[in-house]
Amino acid sequence: TGTITTGELGIEDIYCFEGQELSHIKDIMGAIAHGFDDSNATQIALQSYFQQPQGYYIESMIPFSSQRKMRAVSFTNKGSYVLGAPEYLTNDENIIDLTQTYATQGLRVLLLGSIHLLDTNNNRVEGIEPMALIILHDCIKEDAKTTLSFFDKENVDVKILSGDNPLTVSRVAQLAGLKNANLYIDASLLPQDFDELQKVVSHYCVFGRVKPEQKQLIVKAL
Repeated sequence: TGTITTGELGIEDIYCFEGQELSHIKDIMGAIAHGFDDSNATQIALQSYFQQPQGYYIESMIPFSSQRKMRAVSFTNKGSYVLGAPEYLTNDENIIDLTQTYATQGLRVLLLGSIHLLDTNNNRVEGIEPMALIILHDCIKEDAKTTLSFFDKENVDVKILSGDNPLTVSRVAQLAGLKNANLYIDASLLPQDFDELQKVVSHYCVFGRVKPEQKQLIVKAL
């Protein structure tokens, strides 16, 4: 998706679930944002927006990975928390529907939740209690529309392979003027059989939640 966006993100909004205080959410988000040393657009946006609070000391953590789509951390006497893609962390239909609503607006969504167990040996968490949704927006490159228009005139079909939510990617692609950007699919739903994969990929324009190894398979199929 960074091909048509500047790569920069900004915090659009914070949606607190019932019983949660915004100030508390900001403290936890600040502790999480400044507790990890990975450098990417999401991390930069979070560190720019949330201030580092006092009194949060890390006991253990699970770093973010494109496979897990989440990060988790346990603070001394402050609880344990997880931050990641909502669809990977919860089956709550209301949260998933809300995430989809934001995604149709071209917005990215992270779910913050408290957890009962943080297992660093197996990189997993248990007992997630949703606390808030962190909403982020992408910035589209100024020359994206011109570039996509050029490819269209040259009869080149453009496919977008992204690790992000397929709805979000589709919406961003539509804003950038990509033809058939409404034809999207979640890569987790792609067939395992290579012959079937070849048939499916030719139909779609946007592929979301694509894992690194899937990108190679999709390219081969195309």
